[in-house]
Amino acid sequence: MCLSVPMMVDSWIGDGEIAWVVRGERREQANMLLVGPQPVGTWVLVALGFAKDVLDEESLALTEEALAALAATLDGDYDPEAWFGDLRMPAAECDPGSVGAATAANGRRFAAEAAPTAATPSTAEPVETAATETP
Repeated sequence: MCLSVPMMVDSWIGDGEIAWVVRGERREQANMLLVGPQPVGTWVLVALGFAKDVLDEESLALTEEALAALAATLDGDYDPEAWFGDLRMPAAECDPGSVGAATAANGRRFAAEAAPTAATPSTAEPVETAATETP
């Protein structure tokens, strides 16, 4: 699995297929063929040296929040309520267009699909096996 990281287009190299992108102190080259030429200052999602998506402000904020939660987890300071408290909220209380509402609705749907029914019991019938003696 690779992790894509938001980086800002800083400058262009040559004919516009390769750009310098920056994130904090980190500066690297990114192939821009998948997203096309982007103005300096545009945020792109970079993985393995390729810009694979152009980020708008909302997508950038969500990605930065997820990366901050990952960093907190790695530092041992992860608090799920602080980072993802909205996911515990019933979908009816969430903004219908929010990520939390979609996640809550999907969670209920998957839970309902996985719930045992009369046709599919949740526990298997005990199976009796004949004891065999070894000579």
